[in-house]
Amino acid sequence: MAHAGQLSLITADSLEAWRLADIFISYSSRDRSKADELAKHIALQGYSVWWDRADLQAGDAWRARIDKEIQSASTLVALWSTSAAQSEWVRDEIKRAQDQGIRVLPVLLDNTLPAPEMKNVQQLRYDLAEIVREVRTGPLSSIAEASALASVQLARPEFVGNIKRNRIN
Repeated sequence: MAHAGQLSLITADSLEAWRLADIFISYSSRDRSKADELAKHIALQGYSVWWDRADLQAGDAWRARIDKEIQSASTLVALWSTSAAQSEWVRDEIKRAQDQGIRVLPVLLDNTLPAPEMKNVQQLRYDLAEIVREVRTGPLSSIAEASALASVQLARPEFVGNIKRNRIN
């Protein structure tokens, strides 16, 4: 950590830490339009959101990147539908989050019964305002309030927003 009068070296790893998101969206590719709508709505509320379509780049080691993003998230929002129930990836992401103690917020898109892993977890219907209310009452609420009060502006907007994880050494 840099002290007064010292410069802190910003590395690719430290910049990557600023990009890690608060909310991870898990969904079936058939439900992509709902994931896109939800990601935009949550981001407008001041939270950083990660979902594969917007954030995976060509050449990324996608399995490692997904694991890293799940580990860093405070909440995994699982868009649950018939398609999600048939998706090995969605179920795996939910299990990984639960195994790591990450809050899972199941959002029901249709009348598909929740996965066994989620049957004891309160679920929501797809309602943007209600989902945001749940995100706000979760572990991010005080962080979001703190970052709303902060007047920190960095040169590039993708580095703004994740005050709770100050990983620059």
